[in-house]
Amino acid sequence: FIFFLVVSRLFAIGFASNVFNILVFAKLGFQDTVNISILALTVADLGSLLTLQWRNICYFPQFLAADLPFIPSEVENATAGWLRICFVRMAAMITAYVPLERCLCITLQLKVKVVLTPKRVACILLGIVLLMVISVIPIFLDTQFVFKFYLLWNRTALGSVYSDDKGKTEYTMLAFSTFYSLLTFIAIIILTAVLVRQLKINSKWRLTSATSSKSPAMSTSYRKVSKIMIFILVTFVACYFPGTVSFLCALINPDFLPNGPYYGVLKIIVLASTVLETDSATANIAIYLKMSSKFRNQLFSLIFCGTRSENKQVSECSS
Repeated sequence: FIFFLVVSRLFAIGFASNVFNILVFAKLGFQDTVNISILALTVADLGSLLTLQWRNICYFPQFLAADLPFIPSEVENATAGWLRICFVRMAAMITAYVPLERCLCITLQLKVKVVLTPKRVACILLGIVLLMVISVIPIFLDTQFVFKFYLLWNRTALGSVYSDDKGKTEYTMLAFSTFYSLLTFIAIIILTAVLVRQLKINSKWRLTSATSSKSPAMSTSYRKVSKIMIFILVTFVACYFPGTVSFLCALINPDFLPNGPYYGVLKIIVLASTVLETDSATANIAIYLKMSSKFRNQLFSLIFCGTRSENKQVSECSS
């Protein structure tokens, strides 16, 4: 019950903040490829929050006890569990792509707008989404939703039926997910280190160069955007790494699997990592507000625009 309340409150904050993120970046426009990447990351975070909350609801005691036309504990595995993993993988891959894009922006500089056009970036991100969707298709092919009679409740309800290869499929998917997560973390760490190094070198060169009077301003712009990316990357790795380690333990040592002596420890780690992952999907708006004046001004304009319009109409009517 406590876990339900904690996750539900984090979900409410995360849902509102990610919706605001989408609205703000839509207002800012997509001429800048960074806005496209962050918007895609926001949508992936929103999807992971929605599926997590649905899974949270499916295990709520009052919801389980309700006379529903389906069995929540059976339906949630496909509609929440693996679907959430799909969104988390999208967020991880997009997060790995972001520092790569920033490294290209600093390295190529004037040529980057020719190489990374908004259409090309959108196609790359769409390719990531399609790849992640394809990666979870096997688990859905092994799952069927059918109406079954449940003797315990003495009624017929919608439940799941699995193929004979379900165990092998889930183990393969777990191995792939763990390997993919570790590979993504390594890529994020390496690219972030490269980004920080290139940023320092580029900033020093621009500040000392006398060829353009706009060099300091351009250096500041690069620094601000790159700092936002670095904060996002560090937050992502810190929040998602414990969950990956827990699945790696389950993959290597069968004692962490269900019915094993250490399964209780694994459940505690998974619950804690779930809260951290929810924090990661929620915290990005705080980073944007702190680091980006454009985002901050646009968000305040979006929030207070309606209030100002109403006040203006009232003053006009009273006059």
